[in-house]
Amino acid sequence: SDWVCGLASGIMAVVYLPRLAAAHGSAAFRGVVLQALWTVLLPAAALFALMFAAHGPLLELLYDASFRASPASVALVFAGNVLRIASWIALYALYAAVRTRAIAVGELLSLPLFAGLLFAARDRLTLELAGLLWLASYAVYCAFNFWALTRKARPDRA
Repeated sequence: SDWVCGLASGIMAVVYLPRLAAAHGSAAFRGVVLQALWTVLLPAAALFALMFAAHGPLLELLYDASFRASPASVALVFAGNVLRIASWIALYALYAAVRTRAIAVGELLSLPLFAGLLFAARDRLTLELAGLLWLASYAVYCAFNFWALTRKARPDRA
C-alpha cells in the first residue's frame, strides 16, 4: 500500500502543489483541491479496493504463506490509507497557502498520534486493533487538515 501512497504523494507534489500555489488566494483554489480529490484520491481508492480483493495472494507473495492478515485488518489499513491520501491533499493545499502553524499542529495528528495509540493499547494490541487505530489516526488528521484549510489564517499567524 505504500506504493500507492507514494505515487499519490508524488502526483500531489509534482502536479498539484504548483497548481495549488498558483491558485492560492483566488476562487480557483477550491477547484484545484477538488480536482486533486477526483484525480488522485479516487484512483488510489480503486487500487486499494483491487488490492483488498487480492490481499491473500499479495501478502503471500510479499512475505510467505505463513503470514496471514484478517480481511478486517486489511480493510482497516486500506481505509486508513485512503484517508491518509485525502489528508495529504489538504496538507499540500496548506503548504500552498503557507499555513505553517496548521501544518505543524496537524503533523502531530498523523504518525505520532498513531504511535501513541499503539503504545496505549499495550497488551490488547492485535492486527485488527492496529488497523482500527491507523484508520482513526488518519481520520483525525484528515479532519484537522480540511478544517484548517477552511479556516481563515489570522494576519499575525501563518
